[in-house]
Amino acid sequence: KTNREVPSVYRLVFGGFAGLVGQSSSYPFDIVRRRMQTLRIPNGRNVFYSLYVIGKTEGIKNGLYKGLSLNWIKGPIAVGISFTVYDYAYMYINLLLKT
Repeated sequence: KTNREVPSVYRLVFGGFAGLVGQSSSYPFDIVRRRMQTLRIPNGRNVFYSLYVIGKTEGIKNGLYKGLSLNWIKGPIAVGISFTVYDYAYMYINLLLKT
């Protein structure tokens, strides 16, 4: 642990990158969740079978990742800001508790 301050830009960039990776990796599960909620997937089918069927019938790009581009804009911005605000709030609270 060092006493060097991490610049805000780094917090924002790395938070944004985490948001991008998180959105990309969880988006297919979100597709399955939405389809299960709207009853477009029959009852009794599990998530992994549903992922397989959607990937097989509609393809990876047009099935499992359809609509992801908007989340690539929204997600990194939201997570980057959240990371930055959390870090500053954490530092401020620690500073208050030490005095």
